[in-house]
Amino acid sequence: MEFFQQYQHPEWQKKRLQVLERAGWKCEQCGEADKQMHVHHKRYIKGRKVWEYDLENFEALCGACHEDNHEAKDRINDILAWIPGYMWGEAADLLFGWAGAIPQSDQEGHSAYFYAGKLAGICQDLSREDIKTLIEQALALRSKPCPPSGLID
Repeated sequence: MEFFQQYQHPEWQKKRLQVLERAGWKCEQCGEADKQMHVHHKRYIKGRKVWEYDLENFEALCGACHEDNHEAKDRINDILAWIPGYMWGEAADLLFGWAGAIPQSDQEGHSAYFYAGKLAGICQDLSREDIKTLIEQALALRSKPCPPSGLID
């Protein structure tokens, strides 16, 4: 089944209705109720059908907010493309550190990545100013010089 054909499938239609009903048929971002609603995937996972996700992966959004979210995601992907691969660990640490007191590890040996769910919860509450600051910090990483040859694994 082609990707876009999946949106015609009855399983997608059921999932879509669940998301819209959970949101009370209002945009979960701006609260608008009198516009056409979209169901937004927060992320896609290769190999999954569009309906094969937990409800937490979806948001009910009006058309304008849906477009804004995709534009913001494109900007984030552009920033990630600027960051050299050897710095991705540092960029992830920046995100974890910036989000607040998420430990790098705990007594049970969980890494910071174990706390990704907490980070996601924090990020949902960020204001547009907070997001702007985060993007500025990520852009600052772009200007950081490369390490001398031989220091990269």
